[in-house]
Amino acid sequence: MNLNQINLKQFFPTVLNCGLIGGVFLIGTTSLPIKGYWSILTYVIVMFTTMFVVKLNKQIEIDFTKTLLISLITFIIMSYVKYFHVEFFRHPNRVTPIWHHTWRFLAVFVFALVSSSILGLFFMKRTTKLTQKL
Repeated sequence: MNLNQINLKQFFPTVLNCGLIGGVFLIGTTSLPIKGYWSILTYVIVMFTTMFVVKLNKQIEIDFTKTLLISLITFIIMSYVKYFHVEFFRHPNRVTPIWHHTWRFLAVFVFALVSSSILGLFFMKRTTKLTQKL
């Protein structure tokens, strides 16, 4: 397989584990007094950690598309772990209409896409005229 092709089997177990662990950390940060800032910091730390773990694997050449996909999946897994914890364990008797869930899932996807694009720009391969000649 070409190094530029995306193969989910190579990095999905790492992304799934980091997303689940990050979701647990995200649940833990909601009990802190400064909730919003700590949750953003948790997202940043877990997404960077996931990218560095995948990059250390050395079977995958990291570029913008792979970074976008990896961090998008990690962000969504973390958010859904947190969302299901709040929805089913903290407030089990609350009835939420289905369109509320739809809007929340859409909002999570949009936030994940934006943050993953920013992270993708950070890990983007930069080519200069010197490296193009080599």
